[in-house]
Amino acid sequence: MGNMNDKLRNMIEEIIAQHELYLKRLKFAILHRKEFQHKDCGRKGLENACHFGKKLYTEILPTLQDASDEVKRIVMEIEEFHCEFHEVSKTINPLNPLQEQVNSMKTVSLRLYQKLLQLKSLLK
Repeated sequence: MGNMNDKLRNMIEEIIAQHELYLKRLKFAILHRKEFQHKDCGRKGLENACHFGKKLYTEILPTLQDASDEVKRIVMEIEEFHCEFHEVSKTINPLNPLQEQVNSMKTVSLRLYQKLLQLKSLLK
């Protein structure tokens, strides 16, 4: 179980970094009123999925069969928040952003980040 936890913890660190990069690029586009190529979460296919989604659906979810129920529950909450983040962020037009939409995106992003950190600490 320890080895699986180590591997999963490393993947969580990687998807945290991927989320932070995506968020940084989106915030830059909003701040500078630039075009932004929105990505999908990956739930409906990986063709236009972000790196986080690709890793979640191809490497993390398929390895959960031996994980504890608590780990499985948190990973599924992460999956939900991740898809919600993409749905909310897609409503933002970086060329003319509405502050309410930006605030909603930041709120969902924070919830996602908190769940990722909760899972990371559980895997220690």
